[in-house]
Amino acid sequence: ERLVNFAGLNVDRYWHFGGAGAGTVFGSKNLKALMVYGDRELPIPDPQVAGYRQVFENLHNRLVHSQLMPRLHGPGTTLTVDLAHANNCLPTKNMTEMNFEQVSHLSAETLAKSNLVRQLSCTGCPIGCVHVATYRRMFGSNSMEYEESHLAYDGESVTSLGPMLGIQTRNDFFALLEKVAAYGLDPVMTGVVLGWVTEALQKGVITEQDTGTSIRFGYVEGYLRVLDGLVGQVNDFYQQLARGVGDISRHRGGSEYALAVAGVPLAAPFTGYDDLLTMVVGRRRDGGAYPAVGHRGAPDSGIPDTVRRLVAKETMYILHGSLGICPLIGKVYDLKSTSQALKAVGIKKSSRQLRCLANQLCALKHKINRRLGFDPAAVFIPERFFSTLTPEGYLDKGRFNDMVREYLEQTGQMQ
Repeated sequence: ERLVNFAGLNVDRYWHFGGAGAGTVFGSKNLKALMVYGDRELPIPDPQVAGYRQVFENLHNRLVHSQLMPRLHGPGTTLTVDLAHANNCLPTKNMTEMNFEQVSHLSAETLAKSNLVRQLSCTGCPIGCVHVATYRRMFGSNSMEYEESHLAYDGESVTSLGPMLGIQTRNDFFALLEKVAAYGLDPVMTGVVLGWVTEALQKGVITEQDTGTSIRFGYVEGYLRVLDGLVGQVNDFYQQLARGVGDISRHRGGSEYALAVAGVPLAAPFTGYDDLLTMVVGRRRDGGAYPAVGHRGAPDSGIPDTVRRLVAKETMYILHGSLGICPLIGKVYDLKSTSQALKAVGIKKSSRQLRCLANQLCALKHKINRRLGFDPAAVFIPERFFSTLTPEGYLDKGRFNDMVREYLEQTGQMQ
């Protein structure tokens, strides 16, 4: 309701629609909630009852017995933090570094042993990848009285509110996550915003008179005060900050380290060209969907092959999204399995037809983007992405621009 552009929507307490600012849209209309419910059943055609059970059991078994189950149910997507650190692709201190010395304090194993209390699933899913932690703190000093909060955490929130800000302890991370959740902010974009504020203050772009508090990497009390000022809109600086890191950096300076591209915030892992192109074309990545870390195709593959692989991935991502399929388990729902699942409920679409539909959806997305004025070739990319060492070395602007042009060519957007 204070029109912070990166406010999200809370769904069933532990689920969120984040970065795109849907919460801001609701707040601008004074809309408190939207309830969606169904009052009808989807009948299963009688001849397909046996087939329905067979398809269901096949998909269920593939999920339960795949590598996804022990990883996503056990350590959860927070394992991406450990993997990104090991592969030197964990953005740290506003991406001035790419690994985090104190990563063991925020590792998947540490959080699971110390704070994890529940693992939840979306309806019908056997995995239970939603990890809920308890954050316990004392009233006053030596009071022997405590209060606790239950907070959902994942790889993105741990990265963005942990290493990205130099936060070194579990308690500091959960204190920050609790504040972000209470205010209804997107944790990933919040991490990018706080990272910019920290560096901008260090470099004299803004002052403590603007922020009302001292800020430095790892200082959680300063970050908590900034969030209060942001939501309270206590001065012109915070009113401008609420419009996003891109807007304030264009007016105040520091755009070279404002780490959001085309409205998409930086998230871990960041391995190089593939991830930057994904951001430039306006798609937020898969919420820490490992085991993608370290799997980026042949290192010597040419630009056309690399882009072709990314376009194919984007096309499947759009198809899965249109069917309500979680991106974390997208590999289980290949075209053949998706076709079988639809057939079991009376929707006959072959693998080839699904691929055609996916291509049509992708083309429609690009058409709408162009109509709304979005041009990937015109997207501003902060210099930090080219000046920080990645697993692919320092990114070359010329090569990356060639990738963008190849993407536009392959998706039929070249003007």
